[in-house]
Amino acid sequence: MARSRPVILDDDDPPPRHSEVREQSRDGFEWGLASSLIGATLLILAPLVVLLVMASSRSSLDDYSSHSDMTKLEILSYLGVIGAIIFCIVGFMFGRHGMSRSRAERTSAALPVSGMLLNLAAVFVWLLSAFVVLGRGASW
Repeated sequence: MARSRPVILDDDDPPPRHSEVREQSRDGFEWGLASSLIGATLLILAPLVVLLVMASSRSSLDDYSSHSDMTKLEILSYLGVIGAIIFCIVGFMFGRHGMSRSRAERTSAALPVSGMLLNLAAVFVWLLSAFVVLGRGASW
């Protein structure tokens, strides 16, 4: 009876061919996760920023501060809203890229789609907050 010899691999030897396992790519998932995190963060921040602007404008009015301080606050508010909307657009593009990668990999595109929807909702909420800031600026 012939006994088979055990396979002993040195560190320099490549692994046997039959053990090669291809990992499935997760690019679509990762792009979708990035999109979802951006959208969720910006969606949560919008009401907080509106409350902050309203509180700071009220405290500024109570202190009888100068008109230039109110103008600075208004300009910073507009820049913040514009920056948030730009980040929402970037997050939406991440989700779009993740959806195309998921389609190419034939994997689920649930996370990229949810990221795109979160970013669309965040754009809507930030536009509403811009109108609140604009209405607040008219009363300054």
